[in-house]
Amino acid sequence: WPGWRGPNQNGISPLKDLPLTWSDKENVAWKTAVAGKGLSSPVVSGKRVFLTADVIGDPVEGYVAPKHKVFGRPFRNPDSVPANNKHALHVLCFDADSGKQLWDRVVYDGMMYDEVHKTSNYALATPATDGKFVYAGFGAEGFYKIDFTGKVLWKGDLGKIDTVGLGYGSSPVLFEDKLIVLADQDDGDHSFIAALSTKDGTVAWKTARTVPGTFTTPVLIDIDGR
Repeated sequence: WPGWRGPNQNGISPLKDLPLTWSDKENVAWKTAVAGKGLSSPVVSGKRVFLTADVIGDPVEGYVAPKHKVFGRPFRNPDSVPANNKHALHVLCFDADSGKQLWDRVVYDGMMYDEVHKTSNYALATPATDGKFVYAGFGAEGFYKIDFTGKVLWKGDLGKIDTVGLGYGSSPVLFEDKLIVLADQDDGDHSFIAALSTKDGTVAWKTARTVPGTFTTPVLIDIDGR
């Protein structure tokens, strides 16, 4: 299950005879506590399970939220909460057979660029894996390549990404030697879709969009081999 919504990005598993019901005692092989919060989905490669988490830290005075526009007018979502705490953004790896945590890497620790919805957190985007490396995206706080031992190989930086104060929720998608990243922002004045090189995290290409803020994930569709 290498990325958002599975191997074909359609939410359908090719596995057969899977359980259809669960409870505390029924069809649960293991259960492992995870520090912090997260809304990302786990991804699986072989015997490894990868997940992201957001751990809130100490408050810091002096935070000023970025200014947002919606329909050409200044806007602050009434359900946003200020980003006046430090946050540690984690990528974690677990053993698929036992649930044992194999490693935990903090890829970012500091102040967040934008606010977030009061019911949400900063671990929103589902990571992606090619079976050798795992890639995690946190918007303005960066995109990261990590090997299966937990070593962080690079950080990709696409600058400030405005999320209307709701959090960055678009999951990165792998295609050949590129990591596809979507960043639709506010009124669409700065929206773009981009590809980072999986080799070193540099920008392979970047295309502007005029689409207002969205939280969708790109989908790859094979049409006649293209």
